[in-house]
Amino acid sequence: CYLDVEDTPFVVKEVGFQDVFKIVLNDESEETLLLGTLWIGRDNVLYCKVKDKRFDARFNRPSYYELTKYIAYDEAKDEYFIPVDGIRYYLEQR
Repeated sequence: CYLDVEDTPFVVKEVGFQDVFKIVLNDESEETLLLGTLWIGRDNVLYCKVKDKRFDARFNRPSYYELTKYIAYDEAKDEYFIPVDGIRYYLEQR
């Protein structure tokens, strides 16, 4: 039996914000989004770490667009970030 994983074993299906960012994965589990683990991959696909940072997860299109409501741009650094409680979480390009 083979498992074909196209890109990542998990997909972020939903994003919500209420004090912290919460995500729902394709296995229907809910987690707190660890903002420091966000990165932008090939073709501007957004990823993060999930399951105690053991796995990568790819944001699907609706969850990506939901999160973009919170993304800001730092012109001086030419980088994108999410500001939360005075901290800027920069989105690393990979």
